[in-house]
Amino acid sequence: RLDCGHRAIITKQGVTTASFYDVSAIPKVRFKDDRDYRDAVRELLEEGVRSALDGFSRPAICLSGGFDSQAVAAYAARCRPGRPIEAFTSVPEAEWDGVIGPTQFGNERPQVDDIASLYSEIRPHWVDAKGLFFDHKLTSMFALTGGAPRNAANLHWIHEAYAQARSSGCDVMLNGNLGNVTLSFDGEGALATMARSGKWLSLWQEA
Repeated sequence: RLDCGHRAIITKQGVTTASFYDVSAIPKVRFKDDRDYRDAVRELLEEGVRSALDGFSRPAICLSGGFDSQAVAAYAARCRPGRPIEAFTSVPEAEWDGVIGPTQFGNERPQVDDIASLYSEIRPHWVDAKGLFFDHKLTSMFALTGGAPRNAANLHWIHEAYAQARSSGCDVMLNGNLGNVTLSFDGEGALATMARSGKWLSLWQEA
C-alpha cells in the first residue's frame, strides 16, 4: 500500500518510495471575501486541467450529468478552444424500465447535451455497455491488484468507455472522480461532529 502523496519506483533492484506532496504542509489560505475563494478554486481547477492535458493531443473525458466532471470538461474546452474533446457518457440500455429514486436521474444524456451545446469542443459518445454486467473484467482486476475494486457497479461502463476512447485514438482520459469528496462536497457531516464536541457557535454559523 502506497501512502498518500508518495510515488513508488519499481525496478529489478527493488522498490524505492518518495513523498512529493504533504497535505499537512500546505499553508492555510484565508481570504476576506467568499468570492476570493471561488476565484482561487477556479484558478486551481484550470491549472490542474492544463497540467492533465499537457503532452497529450487527443483527450477524452468520462462525462456524467453531475457538476464535477462537467466542470473538468468545461475547463478542458476553454484550455483547447476549437479542438475536440471526446466525451464518453453512460446511458441506459434501451430496455431500461425508467425506475429511479427521488434524488436521482437515471439518464445523464440531457445534462451532457446541455454542456455540449455550450462548448462545441465537447463531442458526446453514448455508452450503454449493452450486454455487459457488473462482473465485467472483475477477475482480471482482482488478479492485477490483489483486492476488490470500489464502486464495482460502475466499472462495466467505465471499461467500455475506455475501450471506445482507445478505439477512437484518444491518448488521455479525464474524469471528475474525486469531486464528491472535494469540489462538490457539502460538508453536512461536520454538523453532527460540532454538536458532539460542543462547538455550538460554529454549529449555529454553519447551519
